[in-house]
Amino acid sequence: YLWLEKKSFQVYGKKLSKALFEPATEEKILGFLGDLDHIFSGYIRGQLADVAIMCCMLSITLSAIGIKFGIIIGIFAGICNLVPYFGPIVAYVGTISFGLLYGQNTKVIIAVIALIIVQQIDGSIIGPKLLGDNVSLKPVFILVSVIIGSSLFGIVGMILAVPVAAMIKLMVKKFIDNRLKAKGIVFNQKGEIVKGKNKR
Repeated sequence: YLWLEKKSFQVYGKKLSKALFEPATEEKILGFLGDLDHIFSGYIRGQLADVAIMCCMLSITLSAIGIKFGIIIGIFAGICNLVPYFGPIVAYVGTISFGLLYGQNTKVIIAVIALIIVQQIDGSIIGPKLLGDNVSLKPVFILVSVIIGSSLFGIVGMILAVPVAAMIKLMVKKFIDNRLKAKGIVFNQKGEIVKGKNKR
């Protein structure tokens, strides 16, 4: 319902901002909200893309090995990948439980090894790459932000760490760009000053 009424909220928000704020303040607020929307929507897109990829990879891996209900386990574990560290736990528990229940001891060992490889690929390459592309953060910053977020605020911190870090990075970048623009300083791609004070 909120999504269907998005246009109405936007119109009401514009009227409210016009009534309460001066044009300069209104422009800053709308710019901030636009950046916030871009960052969080990009984060959601990245997470959903990661879930879709993991559903496919886990389902194909487990069903190819021959684990009972491998497709169901893969889909459920992929969806649970929305919560950091929860997806892998579901994948391991589901695989080991159903595998042992149906006497697939050898296949369980192979499946666990395969899951470790798949999870490493997702954690080191796929996840950071998707999130990095959508929220403009390098993989190393994503990993650091998740570690800091989890240590400070637990599960909630892990979930919100990436979009919050991306928003902070964007605000810092805009601040620096505005300061350089005010001073008339321009850098090239190599980080060398090509215009302004202390040109080298």
